[in-house]
Order: sequence, then structure tokens, then C-alpha cells
Amino acid sequence: MNLVEIPTRSHKKHPRAKATPVTSVTVEPWVDIAAVARHIGFSYQQTAKMANDGLLPGWPRRSGKRTFWRFKLSEVDAWVKAGNAQQRVG
Repeated sequence: MNLVEIPTRSHKKHPRAKATPVTSVTVEPWVDIAAVARHIGFSYQQTAKMANDGLLPGWPRRSGKRTFWRFKLSEVDAWVKAGNAQQRVG
């Protein structure tokens, strides 16, 4: 009787199965009107009016009758660099 050698699979791992190192991701925090007002040098009241009038890039969060504004400073910086901060509210 002749023995036939059957090829077997190698136990090498698939090349795509390598573990890749996880890089840390920094998430920009949301800030409130007071932080934005300090950041751009306007008063709290001016900043709130600009947000309510839709002049300032922000995200309203409603809770009942109150509106809490949240902002990303990177969006506010881009808004200032575009020259929109010169439209001060009187």
C-alpha cells in the first residue's frame, strides 16, 4: 500500500491579522457661552445675543423653556478668522 502525503495548512497567521497600535484620539470639549465670551473678548451679553441671533456658530440644547448653548472653540476660531467677529452686536 502506498502512502500519500496530504498537504496541510501552515499555521502562520494571516498578514492582515497583525495587531495595530491604538493611537489616542483627542476629542475637543464643548464649552458654554461664558468660555466663548472670554475666548473672543466679548461680554457675556453680546455673546449670548450673537448666539441667539444665529451669528455665532453654536449648538442650542433645549431643556424645557431654557436654551443652553454649546460651542466648539475650533469653530469659533474659524468664525473669527473669517472676519465675522467684527459684526459686533450693539
